[in-house]
Amino acid sequence: MNNWAAVKGSPLLARQNITRIAGFLLITGLILFILFLAAAFLTVLKSSKAAEWAEKKQKKITKLKNVNRIAQKLNLSSEERKNLWEMCKIHLVPNIEYYIHYPDKIIELFRRHYKYLIEKKASQETILNFFTLLYKMEQESYLSKEINSSRNIPEKTELFFTDKYGRKFPLKLLYHDKNVQYVQPSDSFMSMANKPKALDKITLLFFIFENVFYKMPVRVVRYQTATNGVFQMLISHSNDLERLNRRNSKRIKTNVKCVFSAVKVQNNVDSDETEFTPSEKKHEGILSDISGEGCAVITKLPIKEKQKIYLEFSLDSQQKANAYGIICSAEKKSLNETYMLHIKFIKISTEVKNRIFAYVYGFHS
Repeated sequence: MNNWAAVKGSPLLARQNITRIAGFLLITGLILFILFLAAAFLTVLKSSKAAEWAEKKQKKITKLKNVNRIAQKLNLSSEERKNLWEMCKIHLVPNIEYYIHYPDKIIELFRRHYKYLIEKKASQETILNFFTLLYKMEQESYLSKEINSSRNIPEKTELFFTDKYGRKFPLKLLYHDKNVQYVQPSDSFMSMANKPKALDKITLLFFIFENVFYKMPVRVVRYQTATNGVFQMLISHSNDLERLNRRNSKRIKTNVKCVFSAVKVQNNVDSDETEFTPSEKKHEGILSDISGEGCAVITKLPIKEKQKIYLEFSLDSQQKANAYGIICSAEKKSLNETYMLHIKFIKISTEVKNRIFAYVYGFHS
């Protein structure tokens, strides 16, 4: 007797085939799911072990090979590399290759070592090398956080507009949304005879962190008065931020009285050195900011640039310090009829320079 159920193309055979296929697919899917779970588990386990390994690596005490890698990356001199290695050994610093990315920890490490150098009565040259090393390491930690878009600029950041005469006008970034940046112009900016108009392209300067300067091209959208009564300048966003390397040492703002005078310059034929003699006539000024390289002085005298100048000042009630400098630029402050002198030091003792560095970093107290 023929089995009609086995006839090719019969409904029963078709149902049997469907059942077999469904079962095969179910088993295959189950196997794939188990394999997926196993792979995920292994990935998590591997990631966990990698994180644990990385954490252990960070906590390991710095070795010479770690210092050598940092020295190569930052282009440290042999003396700077030597001092960094000594510091790591003395203070049992965790892996410096990771430690360097924490600015606060770096500052605290150098604060401890500065105290150690002072107690040890280290030479002024050693201390100067110490501060040079600090600046390089500090900048590396900040540059690792470099920004590329104006949308990442922190609110309340101070911006600067420079006109065609080289005069700087401050502005403040209030906040920004996805379309524009809301900026509060200063009174001096608003009093400009030829301030930027709506749709004008301008370039603004700003800095974040310590001495990390940026140049930002933007377009003025419009001026407006906000509901809270604050006058605002709306500017476009920019993805063309350019970082500028402007300084080789940290600078801070101050408000310290100083005196200055003109300088008579003579070339000593016997020693082939330039001699500086300060004038007896002294003038008062305000030290507006300072670094180991130079300073800014506010005065009511209309002094021109390129002139040599002698300065006397005291920092944080310390003994008097002095230096000779050259006026790189002088800008008039239109609101109060004063002048800002930007000065570069050309003759300053290592001891005074170190005192300035200690003041700038807050190591003097």
